[in-house]
Amino acid sequence: MTTSETNWLKAPGPHKLTQKQSVGILSALVIFAGLWLAALSTYSDQPTGVRPSAITQSEGISVTARASYFNSTTEDLGVLLLINAVGNITDDRGLLRENIALRIVDDQNTQVIRLVKGDPVNAKSISLQLDGDISNYPFDKYSGQFAIDAVKVLEDGTTTPLELAVGTKRADTGWFTPFTVRRIASNEAKIIIPSMHRERFHIMFAIMMTLLLLLLASISVVVGFLCITNRRASEPSLVSWLGGIMIAMTLTRRMMPGDPPLGCALDVQLFSWALIFGITAIALAMVAWVRQSRAKLLEG
Repeated sequence: MTTSETNWLKAPGPHKLTQKQSVGILSALVIFAGLWLAALSTYSDQPTGVRPSAITQSEGISVTARASYFNSTTEDLGVLLLINAVGNITDDRGLLRENIALRIVDDQNTQVIRLVKGDPVNAKSISLQLDGDISNYPFDKYSGQFAIDAVKVLEDGTTTPLELAVGTKRADTGWFTPFTVRRIASNEAKIIIPSMHRERFHIMFAIMMTLLLLLLASISVVVGFLCITNRRASEPSLVSWLGGIMIAMTLTRRMMPGDPPLGCALDVQLFSWALIFGITAIALAMVAWVRQSRAKLLEG
């Protein structure tokens, strides 16, 4: 360390940047720009959708599925079905000439969407049950599948198959949602979600918040160790500062993307231990304050 740098450390104030400091600032800006571009490239990262196949008969139904929301606690996936009637099934005003029923079957439930004769064709929302394990947050993955078929409902209550074309669109949930469409029959198709996981940006953000938790816990332990070994003076203001770090750790946990539930692997493997370290640091600082205060009183 040069003499001028030592003087600046003893008496901080305005001064001209050295070459080393300028290089450090430029390097920090380059790193920040790289991280910013990486965040932009991973934001809303989704696979491309699947276009519905063409209707080959005189009439049919085209359905495009798009995931609209997902609750990782209940494992419910909301799907918006964009329905389009093709051919003679609608009149010139776009109103249905026949009653139509769409049946959606997943691993847990069967849902029926009824399109009534004389009504326009509108989008419909359904809820599907997926299977996964949120305890692996933020690397939790979910999978599921559902089948959909279309029929015309005649006046006497009987049904006849109606050609069905199924496609998918990009999800709008913050989850990377790949869809696979398999045609089972002319009026039936199956949509498979092999492995749905959080978008890379959300995972990166969760890792960043986890590192912040580790940093806060480490600072608390180091300060507590310095106080109990009499390397630093302990004062009531320092104990309050350590309490503020405890509050910061709880707020950091609350700000985790996706609001993971209490008791997940993140709490067992990290957060609970961070709280223990923070409490230990406060206890060490308080003991050190009592010891140092007693020594000063005895000396006086």
